[in-house]
Amino acid sequence: MQIMSAPALDWTQHLTKNSQGLKRSAVREILKVAVRPEVISFAGGLPAPECFPSELIASASARLLDKDHCRSSLQYGESEGLAELREHLGTSVSRPMEEVLITSGAQQGLDLLGRVLLAPGDVIAVENPTYLGALGAWRPQGVRFAPVPIDGDGLVVEALEKLLETERPKFFYTMPNFHNPAGAVLSLERREQLISLAEKHALLILEDDPYGDLRYDGEAMPSLLSLATARGLADRVVHLRSFSKVVAPGFRVGWLTAPPVLHDALVKVKQSADFHPNMLGQRIMLEVIRDDSFPAHLDHLREVYGARRDAMDDAVSRHFPGGTTWTTPQGGMFLMAQLPAGIDAASSLPTALEAKVAYVTIDNFTVDGSGQDAVRLNFSNASPERIEEGIARLGDLFRSLA
Repeated sequence: MQIMSAPALDWTQHLTKNSQGLKRSAVREILKVAVRPEVISFAGGLPAPECFPSELIASASARLLDKDHCRSSLQYGESEGLAELREHLGTSVSRPMEEVLITSGAQQGLDLLGRVLLAPGDVIAVENPTYLGALGAWRPQGVRFAPVPIDGDGLVVEALEKLLETERPKFFYTMPNFHNPAGAVLSLERREQLISLAEKHALLILEDDPYGDLRYDGEAMPSLLSLATARGLADRVVHLRSFSKVVAPGFRVGWLTAPPVLHDALVKVKQSADFHPNMLGQRIMLEVIRDDSFPAHLDHLREVYGARRDAMDDAVSRHFPGGTTWTTPQGGMFLMAQLPAGIDAASSLPTALEAKVAYVTIDNFTVDGSGQDAVRLNFSNASPERIEEGIARLGDLFRSLA
């Protein structure tokens, strides 16, 4: 008896037009090569695994998995997230727990916000460059991005104000602390100006702050949420945070605050996505951040990452070609370097990978394709010795192209 094979299914006929137009994240694809031990990678936004609070996590896990706590730690939970964790986080930003939503990393928060706020043809105002994960989350909604320039002090508020004269964006997305990829910090004066714009134009601001606890120099800045709250404008700011950078990304525990009506819409969409956040991960996270030794862990992170920032800053100054400009970041995980005119870092990436060093070019973070002559360099994941070696290799490559 001959068995006839069925014709192959043409999956392109089943995918939506928007999904067919999507591209894989350039950073995630580069990481497939960059994770090889022989490659010195500055490409990802990876924390240092040797700095994970392993002992805190282990002791918390043991307590939560004993016979008295195991059932509640492994059972279904509330869609909004663990009440105790939400209350703790709400207190930290002076907002009620009813406005706090636990998400699967801050990335899920961006995705959920796109689902409830955006429709095809909507305009989103974004810094240029901006976090590529945000662009990836919202592109499937069929939106148009309106770029706003940044400089060493963050967002150029005057440019946003000019944009608002002709555009009505659904929201403005910003990373005011240790910008990814630029590393810039929005100045206090500009923060105040931005809140004034939000008041004048009824503008919703999405404040993404995953790196705020990783400051190595200077004074801490008030969040946009706190400035807006002080002026009775808390409903103008959605505040997103994550534990991926200060505890461990594998837990996928992030959170956001949102005004009640928006919060309710986000919960409804979240219920269709994953029912509720990871219960065990939330309970472990709560145990870790409430532990008396957690502040010492943060101090250790700042010491280690600050030293690595210094190592990269020094290495770039010695090895990169003359005419390179960069801003020494006060915190976070990234240094952005603008190479001299004529050096195409994007087309040079395969050569860099052959030299066993990886980076990401800024054109991946822009909405207009600019930035092929600039690179984002992650310093948190490599030791000072590997930073020195990797930057020296890149310096040799870029100088040969100058």
